[in-house]
Amino acid sequence: MLHCLRRLLLYRVNTPAGCWLLLGLLLAELPVVAQTSLSLAETLRLGGIHNTDLQLAIQREAIAQSNQRIGVPDRLPSVVLGVSQNNYLNQYNSPTNFVRGIYQDNSLNGGISGSLLLYNGGRLGLSQIQLNQLALRAALETQAVRQQVNRLLVEAYYRVVVEGAKLGVRSESVALSKARWVDFKAQERLGKASTFDVLQAENLFLIDSTSYFQQDIEYQIAQNRLHTAIGWNRFEPIVLTDSLTPTLHPAIFFNLSGKLISLNFDLRSRRIGVMVAENTIRLQKTAFKPTVRLNSSIYQSFTGTKFPDIPRINGNATSLLLAGFSLSVPLLPGREARRAVRQSELERGLSEITVRGAERRLLAEADLLERSYQEQSRIVALSERLINNAARSLTIAHNRLLGGFSNLIEYRSVQLAYTEAKLNHLQALYALKLIESTARQLIGTLK
Repeated sequence: MLHCLRRLLLYRVNTPAGCWLLLGLLLAELPVVAQTSLSLAETLRLGGIHNTDLQLAIQREAIAQSNQRIGVPDRLPSVVLGVSQNNYLNQYNSPTNFVRGIYQDNSLNGGISGSLLLYNGGRLGLSQIQLNQLALRAALETQAVRQQVNRLLVEAYYRVVVEGAKLGVRSESVALSKARWVDFKAQERLGKASTFDVLQAENLFLIDSTSYFQQDIEYQIAQNRLHTAIGWNRFEPIVLTDSLTPTLHPAIFFNLSGKLISLNFDLRSRRIGVMVAENTIRLQKTAFKPTVRLNSSIYQSFTGTKFPDIPRINGNATSLLLAGFSLSVPLLPGREARRAVRQSELERGLSEITVRGAERRLLAEADLLERSYQEQSRIVALSERLINNAARSLTIAHNRLLGGFSNLIEYRSVQLAYTEAKLNHLQALYALKLIESTARQLIGTLK
């Protein structure tokens, strides 16, 4: 309702009462709903809870860890219990059979068999190593996604801070324009200013008011984007508690290239991928090696046979295998096994090329970040000096305007330079903060 009232007054501002009410709404911004205070640390925590990309990475890591704990199928002995019951009705009329005619056979069979893998070319150990590597890679990928999400949250968070600060600058500009309009109306009553001068001052006030409303829209858009980055499905007005003050010469930029090569989560994950590819080659080559198993079993069978006009004949049999060994050797390995080995070798080559490319990109980005941070720090320092000079110039221009030594056009140009200097300073601070957060993301310390 407050926004609607402000927009309505913007078009009804031709009366003094409407102007003062509009100015009060612009500068007071009385809250109509409860606002939530939000720090950057709390924003990162909430983003870790609600962000779907991070939740997907966490689930993939949980799956990899579950596979690691369960291990490969052959690491434990296999034990099988089998039970069967059979009923046969047989008819034999062959002259070579001792028994002719129709007779019935019934049997109940049960057995327990066990098998233990003794050797299969090291496949068992290699499979467990691969599961460990996959679990480690999933953990590194989760951390990489977390850093990416944190980077987006930091960018969205400080975007709201910047747009809110710009809104304050626009509000100050409205106040300055309003004050000049009031001055010219007073001078008009004294005969020192013309109606044209009053209209020009009013137009400048309306222009600054329009800029304020446009900036207010940008501020609301920034808040909505922050809500989206966090993962909220509802809009809540928020007040951010962290400032945009940058860290002066942060230690993160010392030996940044070395830190990126050794600490970057994405690069470490790619290196684990090379290890997985090498292990896959060794796994594929186990298809050419023999397999040895230790087997043991016990079987029990109960039978019954019924001939016509003869009582049922019952019997039983027991078979015990204390220990037996089985050996299987691939004499002619198939083309499929050789193709699998060749494909794994090519995939290892692709992984190595990917790692080298990632290292080169990180080194180039480290150099760019270091130079960008230095240049952006100079821009921030220059913009601060420019603000001080523009503020002094604005005071002088105001006094010259009141003393009749200047006109509204000259004052307006100085006022615009002052406003532009403050807006550029905020944008420079935001860019410096993004450079710093990007460096922290790449070395995995953005939290």
